[in-house]
Amino acid sequence: DGQWRDAIDPPVIRDGLNCGTHIENYFKNVAKTKPVRAVYERPGYFKGTTSTVFGHDQVVPYPNISEKLDYELEIGYIMGKPGRNLTPDDAMDHIFGITIFNDWSLRDVQALEGPIGMGAQHSKDFAYGIGPWITTMDEIDSIEGLKGQVRVNGEVRSDTCVENFVYTPEELVASISIFNGLQPGDLIGSGTMGFGGGVEIGRFVEPGDIVELELEGVGTLRNQLAATKEVPPWWPEPRPYPFENEEN
Repeated sequence: DGQWRDAIDPPVIRDGLNCGTHIENYFKNVAKTKPVRAVYERPGYFKGTTSTVFGHDQVVPYPNISEKLDYELEIGYIMGKPGRNLTPDDAMDHIFGITIFNDWSLRDVQALEGPIGMGAQHSKDFAYGIGPWITTMDEIDSIEGLKGQVRVNGEVRSDTCVENFVYTPEELVASISIFNGLQPGDLIGSGTMGFGGGVEIGRFVEPGDIVELELEGVGTLRNQLAATKEVPPWWPEPRPYPFENEEN
């Protein structure tokens, strides 16, 4: 039909937090503090839904619960064969190729969900971008050093590079596989490249904006945000806080 699809329909999406520059910028701009020690003690990641994956040139919804919708330029590692309890020495042998992964985020909603302690919910699961295609590992000399660029409505927002890992890609993939089964087609997000998210430069995107994420060796993943915000037919009302009058 002449339209693009997402480059893969992953059985599981896991997204890492692994690029030191982005980690430092995120905690400075959002949490207003230094990064927590935990992100340096083991590779962090969360699991996202596979029901809201968007491919190249597909329109992404803009939920009405947010005023701070953000893009995130990441590498998506695509598993080529199953693995469990991998080591860094053999982890990359299980990777078929890489794609561009856009971990769309609602930053204001993310700040509200964080204190619940259950991880990202509506702030992430409204959309994940994957594409435009997969570059196989034999076509890549090295993941480290790949250059990237973010453009919004044709304006360059950021130039970036794959560097400053807290854990190497091999260590990230191996860590996720511990006590866990990786399946062919699973996608593991590398973590946002330094300055690959709008939160790092204090600029977000608006309804109707066209976001282009370019990654050397892969191409450009382009999506337009819906011109009007999506309004759900129902939204839960806050309940009374039962500890309002208790002293800390």
